[in-house]
Amino acid sequence: MASKKINLDQSQRLDITVRKSDSWTLGITLKDSAGTAIDLFTQGYIFSMQIRKVHGQNIGMAPMATTPNYPGYSGGLADLPSINISANNSGLITISMSSSEMLRIAAGAYIYDLQYNLPDTNPDTVKTILKGNFLVNPDVAASISGVG
Repeated sequence: MASKKINLDQSQRLDITVRKSDSWTLGITLKDSAGTAIDLFTQGYIFSMQIRKVHGQNIGMAPMATTPNYPGYSGGLADLPSINISANNSGLITISMSSSEMLRIAAGAYIYDLQYNLPDTNPDTVKTILKGNFLVNPDVAASISGVG
């Protein structure tokens, strides 16, 4: 009997590199299969992202940073650096972190994913759309000033 496989993981890989004390913004436009931008705002898309530290193969640790609406996460969100995400009716998702929040994450190698949730579908639709490495480079200026 021949071996068969199916891969239902449609997420795309996008590695992100940032600098520890710098703010950053990333814009992504989502389109349907016909190439038309998706109205993310009116359709009620909820986006969430987590960044986690990589320790060998053990990635089951608490997140290092998260959006406040991350599905299924009920930990102490106030203690985590905050990721801001907004979406509009032209398919644009804007993800950002301020320099003060970036200072709370140590330089190093992390992983992340970005998901959306459509709560008004039956059942709720949850899809991971991006995943990858999240590298935080050290910042010399922050180290010199004593804040990094």
